[in-house]
Amino acid sequence: MANYSFTVKRYKVKFNGTEIKSGISDVITSKVTFPKATIGGAGIAGELSMPILGMPTLGPATINWHGPSSDFYGIFSGGPATITFASAIYQYNAPSVSSGDSPTLPTLATVPEIITMTCFPDEIDPGRREASNKAAGSQQFSVSYLFLQLGGKEYLEIDPMNGVCRLNGVDVNANDGI
Repeated sequence: MANYSFTVKRYKVKFNGTEIKSGISDVITSKVTFPKATIGGAGIAGELSMPILGMPTLGPATINWHGPSSDFYGIFSGGPATITFASAIYQYNAPSVSSGDSPTLPTLATVPEIITMTCFPDEIDPGRREASNKAAGSQQFSVSYLFLQLGGKEYLEIDPMNGVCRLNGVDVNANDGI
């Protein structure tokens, strides 16, 4: 059966365990990037750029808001915070049909996704003010920890400060010998 995730049905945002109920329009989570090393020399035609899998860096995260609110201005007190995004991902499940089998109907399912990040405030942009228009604002955060789970399965746990790099449930640094 092929599963196609096609939309976020709904989502919630928690800041230090407390749900933010007003004003968030969308969220851009942290991107995981692996630095690269260039390999060259005898036996290699030219150069080869390879990722260093156990040494990821985390990009910034952004929360965009519909407009000013006490949640928007009061979200940070200057120190680190845990932000959790819980999403219901809508998924189309297409049945696989082998020759001679009776076709079955496709199904729609909702799959839970949890993304947890430890963040530090970088930027608060109150946004533009214009008569009769939305007063959108945004906040950007440095991310020092990222955990991602989909349908109850762990796919990412990245903690660069503590040397943790778990991809698809596997600790890629486990066999480093240190």
